[in-house]
Amino acid sequence: MKVIIMGRFVFLFFVSIPLLFYSKVYAADGCIANVPLQSNGRLYVTLNSVNDWDAYGTGYNNPNSIYCIKSRSGSCTVSGLFTYTGTPVTYTLPVGCPIDDYNWFLILPLGGLGFYYMRKRTQLQFQEDLVA
Repeated sequence: MKVIIMGRFVFLFFVSIPLLFYSKVYAADGCIANVPLQSNGRLYVTLNSVNDWDAYGTGYNNPNSIYCIKSRSGSCTVSGLFTYTGTPVTYTLPVGCPIDDYNWFLILPLGGLGFYYMRKRTQLQFQEDLVA
């Protein structure tokens, strides 16, 4: 019984570790607008108030090359010296879902579990050989 509980604990421990490293995967709201003297189609992400974005806050040029952009219905405003109308969007990172970059998150814990169970089985088999 103790071995089963310990095995489950070890399994949950190694499965939960990769979840701590996925902080880059998120979704957030922004506004894409054409503001003079700035890049056309710039993504504004600093919020002034509900559905009003700061033209002088954080923004990204060419957001389609960085983020996965999904348009939402309605309109939003970008406020600076003047107020401009834009399109509300939800953006997520990364744009390409580089799953190959995260393979070690799967290989390392599974390799550790495999080593643990193989070693445990070898120890149990060795104890059975001593008894027999």
